[in-house]
Amino acid sequence: MNSIEKFASDVERIKKHYRAEHQAYDGEEVCNQMAAFFEQQNRGLESLAHSYASYWKEAYILPSANMEDEPTQEHVAVLSGMLALLQDVEDSWQFTECFTPEDWKQLCHLTNYEAEDLPLELLSSLMKNFVDNQAV
Repeated sequence: MNSIEKFASDVERIKKHYRAEHQAYDGEEVCNQMAAFFEQQNRGLESLAHSYASYWKEAYILPSANMEDEPTQEHVAVLSGMLALLQDVEDSWQFTECFTPEDWKQLCHLTNYEAEDLPLELLSSLMKNFVDNQAV
């Protein structure tokens, strides 16, 4: 199991624990916990990770008509793809196939905003991904 698969598994565990500990399921609260966990997985990149997680919640979670079903497998896959990008995982395309063109553009915009605080190697890798996916 690689780090991205482990993350997805841990995120599902957050969902499971919430259901076990609460009488009523609150999908938005579970997603907030998942976003916080996502940020913790990106030490040294907290600001960019927070921006990515905020985008994820705004684009995928809050518009949901079925909050009791959130996060869906598809939405977990998007957050996992963001983790693969930030952790510069080899063959990250496997995890980012679920991104829409709008996702790529928004993530590129968020990255550009934080660019001066990012390690050069990571910034270079992110920009290559954005160019490859026509987000720039």
